[in-house]
Formats: sequence, C-alpha cells, structure tokens
Amino acid sequence: MRGLLPWLVLVVGCARLPVFTGQTDQGWVTFRVPTAREPSDILPAFRASARWAGCGTDPLFERRGRSKLTYGHVAHCDEGILAVVLFEDALVVGCHSPMTLPQCQALFARICEARDEMMAPASWAR
Repeated sequence: MRGLLPWLVLVVGCARLPVFTGQTDQGWVTFRVPTAREPSDILPAFRASARWAGCGTDPLFERRGRSKLTYGHVAHCDEGILAVVLFEDALVVGCHSPMTLPQCQALFARICEARDEMMAPASWAR
C-alpha cells in the first residue's frame, strides 16, 4: 500500500476541474458583478490581486490559430477555487463546489480587498 500512496496523490492532484461556463451548475456556484471598466484592465488586476491575497492563478484562454485569447482567470486559494470570466458588461464570478454562494462572495471580497491593500503606499515597502 505504501508504494501506491504517491501514485494516488499524483492522480488526485491532477484531477481536472469541470469547465466553467459562467453559469451555476453541479460544479460551480456563480454571481455577476456589473462593471464599466475596460476588460483589458479587469483581468490583470484580478490576477495581481489574487496573487497578493496568496492564491495561485491560471489563465482561462481560447486558442485562435497560433494566438491565445485570455477571457478569464482561475484563483486557487486556501478557501477554494474561484474563477472570473468577462461577459459583455459584467464580470461573472464562480466558485467550484462545495463552496456556497456566501463563501464565494466572501472569497471574492477578500481578493478585492487585497488589491486595495496592494495599492496602498504602505505596502510598497514590502
């Protein structure tokens, strides 16, 4: 059994998330955040904020020929996994199950607050 443990950890660690479509379904709970900001501002800001909050990030992208179009980001945090995707005039935020909507909103708020902290002059000395 000891010889199997590293393989089990590897298989579980490589499990893929269900695709995030921006809709609430069995794998994701979602909510919308209206925004008037430029899409080119939102995604890099979210990525930086999530990293400042201690979360790892991965881009969500679509291949178009040789180029990649980034349309969202996934944040891997201690509390759970949160994804953001841009849809027209709103940012759709989703959290992977078993997170609840209140837990998802709290994690998103924590990431947003980290952005404010990161931009504060006192944090520049870090």
